[in-house]
Amino acid sequence: MPDLITKIKGIRDKLLKEGKELRLFALFKKENEDMMWDLVVSANWAQDDYKKAIGEISQLLQKELSDEELLMISAIYVVTKEDSMIKVLSGFAGKMKDSHIQNCNINGIQIREAFVLEYNPAI
Repeated sequence: MPDLITKIKGIRDKLLKEGKELRLFALFKKENEDMMWDLVVSANWAQDDYKKAIGEISQLLQKELSDEELLMISAIYVVTKEDSMIKVLSGFAGKMKDSHIQNCNINGIQIREAFVLEYNPAI
């Protein structure tokens, strides 16, 4: 698992280095699944053309992750800043980076486990 998180951080860093601002870049554990994660992304550039964004992120995942690690990513979601997940994270103060959240109820939404690798509410 630590290798997966490290590689996903590397993908985040590549996107940021390309000048692609991220409002949210996080892994959320799927309910009732021990090893399945959803990658949730929120960014203006991703909202503008979410199919292209998902394709770009998918290519980075395929390049950086092993086959076993790829199977741990169940889906990539592009969400708007109005999405409930963004509103949930607004319960925290300010920016977050490389944060691990477990068994937490924020704004009425239960989070089993998440790695919030980038959260910037100002974007």
